[in-house]
Amino acid sequence: MGFTAAERQQVWLKYCGKYFEHKCAISWCNNKMNVFQFHVGHNTPKANGGSNNLHNLIPICPNCNQSMGKKYTIDEWDTLHKAKKPSCFCFSVS
Repeated sequence: MGFTAAERQQVWLKYCGKYFEHKCAISWCNNKMNVFQFHVGHNTPKANGGSNNLHNLIPICPNCNQSMGKKYTIDEWDTLHKAKKPSCFCFSVS
């Protein structure tokens, strides 16, 4: 099940403020997102006991979110790939 527009807005405002565009939350990813084109990622995946609580949700680019899947938390994905080339082929579209 997806998130409502209000839930998506809360997640965006918490991490990105009132900016229309923002960098992906993953430190090594250079993708830019905007208020209409981003995924709401779970730091701890729901499949692994994570919740839809605002504290567990982070705006993330679709490439990173789909690449990490249910296997990693966002924190693990960020740390795991910092030192090596990302496997999600993240790129910036201008």
